[in-house]
Amino acid sequence: MQEILQKLSAPLSKNDIELRVQSVTEKGFSVLIYKTARTDVKRLNDVLGINWKNHHFYDNARLLCCEISIFDKETNQWIGRSDVGTESQTEKEKGGYSDSFKRAGFRWGIGIELYNAPFVFVQWQTKQREGAKGFDLVDFYSSNLDISEYTVEDGFPKFTITYSGKEIWSNIKKLDKKDEKKKDEPINPADGSAQKVGFKNNVDGEAQYAKWLARIQAIDTIGKLNEAKPHIEAFIERLAKWNSQFAENFRSEYEKKRKDIGDLNTLLDDEIPDFTNA
Repeated sequence: MQEILQKLSAPLSKNDIELRVQSVTEKGFSVLIYKTARTDVKRLNDVLGINWKNHHFYDNARLLCCEISIFDKETNQWIGRSDVGTESQTEKEKGGYSDSFKRAGFRWGIGIELYNAPFVFVQWQTKQREGAKGFDLVDFYSSNLDISEYTVEDGFPKFTITYSGKEIWSNIKKLDKKDEKKKDEPINPADGSAQKVGFKNNVDGEAQYAKWLARIQAIDTIGKLNEAKPHIEAFIERLAKWNSQFAENFRSEYEKKRKDIGDLNTLLDDEIPDFTNA
């Protein structure tokens, strides 16, 4: 079983990864890096052949869950791991089944490095929406987004994003001595120093951003989100003193999460993520 776990949790390749625009602000857009259910199916088939199965069910809170089971030849038993999914905004029922399946795949280690994915923000020309709040990207087609390189170092994804073949974002390139001196400088000239708000440097600030964003995404009821609100607001205030763009994007994702789960009133029995030890 240990060998199976190692194969399932092996790093994904660039062909296993998808990209989509997550949010748009006045200065550009953030990108979500994710896996699809097809990636989990392929990995399970490649490693196990026919010795796996899955089924969906509703838990006591009437939330859709998925369990992926693997046949252990050593014990001659099926071993299952499960997780709960969330509905998508477009195809709610289909999205719930797919999301719970992918989350169950994470339980087996498939694409687990994606939980450590960095925050990706790309500067791009935008325009104010006519008669509505928000911004739209100018001369932008999401189908032109691609990953040209992808690797994993110490559990953290390193990748390069291109648009129509041109690099627009990357965390792969190594810093030379000149750039090394700049890593502790504020990302935005008008913003504060990373160290002054408790980050080791800008790289640590980005890592903390990604960590907190993952915690918010893990919350599945409005009650838990309300409990975590004081800690979230404090972190946003901390971000704003360091990098206003990050703070703006984080608040946008927080408000989107509140809207997505605003109609849920039933609390789950598990504990909320610990926001006190960031």
